[in-house]
Amino acid sequence: MVQFDAPQAAEWNAENNIDPNQVVPLYHQIYLILREQILEGRFEASPLPGELALADQFKVSRVTMRRALQDLVKEGLIARGRGKGTFVKPRRESPVPASGSQMLIESQVSSDTGASIDVLEVLRVVPLSEVAETLQLSNKEQVQKIIRILNVKGQPLGHFSTFIPESVARTFSRRELQLRPLTELLEENGVVLGTASQSLSAKLADSTVANALEVPVGAPLVAISRIMYSAAGKPVCMIRALYRPDRYEYRMDMAHFDQANGRVWQTTESPSLFSF
Repeated sequence: MVQFDAPQAAEWNAENNIDPNQVVPLYHQIYLILREQILEGRFEASPLPGELALADQFKVSRVTMRRALQDLVKEGLIARGRGKGTFVKPRRESPVPASGSQMLIESQVSSDTGASIDVLEVLRVVPLSEVAETLQLSNKEQVQKIIRILNVKGQPLGHFSTFIPESVARTFSRRELQLRPLTELLEENGVVLGTASQSLSAKLADSTVANALEVPVGAPLVAISRIMYSAAGKPVCMIRALYRPDRYEYRMDMAHFDQANGRVWQTTESPSLFSF
């Protein structure tokens, strides 16, 4: 990646860092590049180059460049003033990590994390075949489909699609789903949770998710899928989570251990979610 060095702005070569053939708009590609550099502390001692200089280096129009800078202003990373230039705002306090097993999927809501939940949909539907097979449902058995948005400090972070078999528990209300973790609701309704299976991948935002997370259509998202099983081994819940990768980090602490087949890296603590 290009190393943005403010005092040598004239020597930048940003042309190869953006691709006009991508689905992701140019302004958002530029936003992601500049955001990464800002968070790495590249501009703390100097102002950012001017809008025209940046547009020239990225080989884009001034309108495109202005849109990228506006998104950085909206996120609170930079401040702009007529005749004063563009400066990086003072760094905020380091985000407080939360339990990876809870925050990644359950989205614990508390004043400590600054997190809140918006419940967009609560429906009873016949699921698509993929969901039905995963939850081991009989023909045309319905599920409760729940769509939620996780907000941290007033900004959207994650989009959750949850599927619960009709036979597992009663229909949960919007208020319950907004204020309480799903695991608590399941357990109160007699579900004895046992294990869970989780996978992580990447997906592109469709129009619905893009609107909810305030990103362009086609923007890359971190995708996490979790299947919860009862103590008896029956699947009782399926959750698909999509996260903005520019607003959190997924961290793991690891150590080097001796095993029969050699030394290997293993996690030493639960993963943690750091939101920005």
